Amino acid sequence: MDQTSSSSISRPMKKLYLLPLTFILLSTLAFSAPYSQPTEVIRLMRMNLYDFNADGSIFRIDGTFAQYGDEYSNDIDGEDGRKMTNPGVNVCLLRNNINLVVERRHSITADDTLFFNMWGLQRKTYLMKFVGVNLEQDGLQAYLEDSYLHTSQPVNLNDTTDIKINLNSDPASSAYTRFRLIFKMVEVIPVVHFTAIAGSQMLLNWTGRSTDSVKKYWIQRSFNGNDFSDIAKVNPDQFSSENFQWADPFPGSGNNFYRIKSIQNNGVISYSETIMAKMLPIGGNIQMFPNPARPDNMNLKMEDQPKGRYQARLFNSNGQVVTQQSFNFAGGDGTQKLGNQGSVTPGVYHLQVIKPNGEKQVMEVLF
Repeated sequence: MDQTSSSSISRPMKKLYLLPLTFILLSTLAFSAPYSQPTEVIRLMRMNLYDFNADGSIFRIDGTFAQYGDEYSNDIDGEDGRKMTNPGVNVCLLRNNINLVVERRHSITADDTLFFNMWGLQRKTYLMKFVGVNLEQDGLQAYLEDSYLHTSQPVNLNDTTDIKINLNSDPASSAYTRFRLIFKMVEVIPVVHFTAIAGSQMLLNWTGRSTDSVKKYWIQRSFNGNDFSDIAKVNPDQFSSENFQWADPFPGSGNNFYRIKSIQNNGVISYSETIMAKMLPIGGNIQMFPNPARPDNMNLKMEDQPKGRYQARLFNSNGQVVTQQSFNFAGGDGTQKLGNQGSVTPGVYHLQVIKPNGEKQVMEVLF
């Protein structure tokens, strides 16, 4: 990983020597150098540097990328491409005192670092645009370290991350090797278990390690196992131990998928494993139809329900009660029409039905 040590160098790719020394062709190489594709899945991290027009729009001035695969070596060899200097701004990767426009490295299995070398910049603001492709794996995080500001910002491993940088009158702000991208393997949060309390709530329990470094937890839920959204924030300082608990007041009536997102103090994000828990109705079931619903057309299908007085409360996404009403049901099976909900803004709501015995059932409603 040491960028200053010496190393013997085998002959780089011929195409890098055949290019004319023109800014246009060199820039094209930096922005769109061809990927080596010996495997089916391309894994890489690209960084393009952008300048700003007077109207705020951006344009590329140079770029570089690192590609990863089991077939590549961390030593400099013919798979790597040397940087040829542009007449203006230059961006490249630095390894063993050699400037590379393309660096191909072995698949990331432990901590790794990309060292950037940039020169020819002016005292102004630029945009570093990182594009991660297929680098996500359990426990792997990436973040950009700025040796001038002493900051660390997370970089997405499978998406685009924009980071603005500023160069001022301080010579240290223009240091060629001011930035480096750190890849770090972090421990995945262990989730011990989930407990479902049928007809009432879903109780989530998990244990987090090294909680002193955790800024906050976000609980995420999905009904299909793929599309997750934040539903609650938990601050570690609310608990005296590493054991955490949270109750979901609005679980789905079927399968519920949960995971815990941890945000550390340095901005690094990690995820727990995904756990599926299923709400099973006790003593019959209540279903709302149609769904999506209209405020003037909401009906409950009652299956094997006790006789007595029921309450129905509609909650918005912030957990606030929008409407509430009560009705008497004769017991058994049947259909109960609810009263007009009035003016309801389109979105996702939750309908809570409280039975005569105090048992609660919650269902998601779309308007």
